[in-house]
Amino acid sequence: MQKIIIASHNQGKIILFRKLFSELGCTLVVPKAHLEIKETGKTAEENAILKAAAYKSTYALPIFADDASIHFDALGGQPGLEVRRWMGRFPDTVADEVWLDFVIGELKKSKGAKTGKIQATWVLYTDTIHTKAIEIPFDVSLEPHRPYVPGFPLSAITMHPITKIPYSDNDIEQRCKDIRSDFRDFVRTVFKLSS
Repeated sequence: MQKIIIASHNQGKIILFRKLFSELGCTLVVPKAHLEIKETGKTAEENAILKAAAYKSTYALPIFADDASIHFDALGGQPGLEVRRWMGRFPDTVADEVWLDFVIGELKKSKGAKTGKIQATWVLYTDTIHTKAIEIPFDVSLEPHRPYVPGFPLSAITMHPITKIPYSDNDIEQRCKDIRSDFRDFVRTVFKLSS
């Protein structure tokens, strides 16, 4: 069984990627020590590589890292790459509810389409760096759904663009469905796993 270290302590990400890796017979390991990494990249890919490289310098196992940008169409594509920090407005440690209240307030003031997308990059750092970029569209609800997954406050206001099912309703399973095929192909290719 392949062991992989995740370069994150975000509980929502750990739950999501632990499930996806386990479906492939891999074990996701959460390191005891959390490394503070300056996300100075100009893209999600650059930030994910920074995270993976920092953990790879400490651990011998393969490293999995990800980073994402969120783009609300009604807000001209904001916040972009600094999702939690919202272009410098908040610290990385901003509480989910504070972030959520701010985002809902901004969306209520806007007149644009209540849609958006997540642009994410996954990195698997084995002996070399492997990357995969994906895009996940969503619709926005201005009435938050509760409960949402801690660490994923966006799930409180987003819903699947086709089914209109809120992501907070069984959020992890819906997110797994949205990315499962791309994720499996990526991991199988990197580790040369059979289908």
